[in-house]
Amino acid sequence: MDSVELFSLKNYVYPRATTAQDSAEALDYVTELVAMAYRGRSSSTRFDSLVCEFNAKPWYFAAPAPEDSYWMFSRLFAQYKPLDWWAKVRVPVLLMYGTEDQRVPARASSARIWATLERVAPQVSLTVYFVPGADHTFRLPPGRGGWPRTPPDYLPTLLGWLQER
Repeated sequence: MDSVELFSLKNYVYPRATTAQDSAEALDYVTELVAMAYRGRSSSTRFDSLVCEFNAKPWYFAAPAPEDSYWMFSRLFAQYKPLDWWAKVRVPVLLMYGTEDQRVPARASSARIWATLERVAPQVSLTVYFVPGADHTFRLPPGRGGWPRTPPDYLPTLLGWLQER
């Protein structure tokens, strides 16, 4: 689960990282933050030195306060082992991902689920569909009116898959 958080935080900071060095430093920073949050790495000395070194960078964001629920939530979230649950699935599966998802690495996620099901339940029918241009919530960027849009093929794909089964 920490890899999902790392993916999400990288997508948050990288647009503001203006050089290759900025990107490398941002990666160091978010990697250390996620290690503390998800794996309980208690060495805040390294993190504190990264904060001092990078706090004026355009990509920098402050870590949540020590009492923030982020820390407790992250430790609990880290205990969740999604592939253990996927290994128990014995019904047809439709995995849908937005190609512009900034929260979950769609291709890596689907590949891990696919490999798990192939190993433990190769008879399970698995369909993976990437919704072009969609974000994590299966929405497209706002149109002329300013409202987010639903991809035209999202519901037909979902309903068609269900009807076939």
